[in-house]
Amino acid sequence: MYKIALFASHKPGLEIIKFLSKQKNLEIAVLYLTGHERDLDKKMINLSGIKCKKILYGRQSYENDKHISFFKKLNINCIITVYWPWILHKKLYSLSEKTINFHPSLLPSYRGWYPHVHNIIDKTQSGVTL
Repeated sequence: MYKIALFASHKPGLEIIKFLSKQKNLEIAVLYLTGHERDLDKKMINLSGIKCKKILYGRQSYENDKHISFFKKLNINCIITVYWPWILHKKLYSLSEKTINFHPSLLPSYRGWYPHVHNIIDKTQSGVTL
């Protein structure tokens, strides 16, 4: 079984969960949510099929050594971040074979919330980062 640690936010996070939940031989082993959108979080939890003990909220949930030990035991194959508002620390993302980040702009130039606004105002190139 291929194990995913998913850091999901906003509607794109929900769409990724819909896609992942249909894949065979793949498990969302742990789900991280921002806690900013309760109704959307509930939808993501229901679609993911994940158990409550493996649903974590906010940035503080993964920034301590106790969590790093918990994460190590999961033997995660891939970390996926989807519109995740915070940067992951190296000691967390180094515990996975692969890491995929979905961001709605070109990184690092247009990081942060609503990055597309700067493209419009500055009349500069826009795009996404994967």
